[in-house]
Amino acid sequence: MRTEGKDGKDGKDGKDGEHSRSHSMKKRMESVLGWAARILPRSNSGGKGPGAGPREESEVERRVVEALRRRREEDEASGKKRIVHFNTLVMKFAKSDEAFKQIRKQFDEYDKDASQSIDLEELKTCLHALGVAIAEEEVMQLYKEADMDCSDGMQFKEFILLLALLYLLKPNAHFAQPEVEAAFGLIADAFNFFDVTGDGFLTQAKVQQALSGGRDSSPGRLAGQRFAEMDYNTDGQCTFNEFLFAYVGWVGTAEEDEGDAGEEREEQAKTPKTPKSPKTPKTPKSPGRSR
Repeated sequence: MRTEGKDGKDGKDGKDGEHSRSHSMKKRMESVLGWAARILPRSNSGGKGPGAGPREESEVERRVVEALRRRREEDEASGKKRIVHFNTLVMKFAKSDEAFKQIRKQFDEYDKDASQSIDLEELKTCLHALGVAIAEEEVMQLYKEADMDCSDGMQFKEFILLLALLYLLKPNAHFAQPEVEAAFGLIADAFNFFDVTGDGFLTQAKVQQALSGGRDSSPGRLAGQRFAEMDYNTDGQCTFNEFLFAYVGWVGTAEEDEGDAGEEREEQAKTPKTPKSPKTPKTPKSPGRSR
């Protein structure tokens, strides 16, 4: 509390107290800002991670938009039945899950150090195992595009994204497993379901419009929730890359927890197997009476 001297002006004690409180508040704010800087994602117009904000559209993204538009037009021309209800999409998640499990097995096989990521060379080997033929230059381009967190390795979700980009941009690069190829077709159809105007990106208004065509009683609330899951970099628009990340989460695929699963596999690799104790020979049964 401030005190006043005999002449009505603030006394020394009041000034010292105010200075002390001001200094204490400044220190507290510095501490909070330092903590926030450590845990919050950095905003940067060139980044792709959560909270990165808007950035310039890449060449691959432009090609993806064109591929999705072309797919929509071809489906309409052929009379293919399109997804019109979100519930219809949800009922197809099980098929995506099974396909992603197959991909997960390949991913884990080439994740030799159980780091939950694969490097560029491991990626090339993994693509070969999946039966995908693609030029090295294109692998490099897609590897960079799918690296959503701009790290040195490719995590499972990013690997799924790379394969989805391959499916859209390289129609002749067929996958060895038909169910895997069908799963990526479903992802493209799911994106087009939400992209009601067909211009290659999603907004919350589009998501709400798509959901309102279904049997959901509260599309407004669900639209906000679903779009928040999609908008990876929180710029108010969702690209195909961002949408795929949300889709993998909805499916609840064989995407194990990236910390616990890696630690578990590391422990299994380090811990020597306990030799089995020799079995105790069974005591022979006394002969019974024959029937």
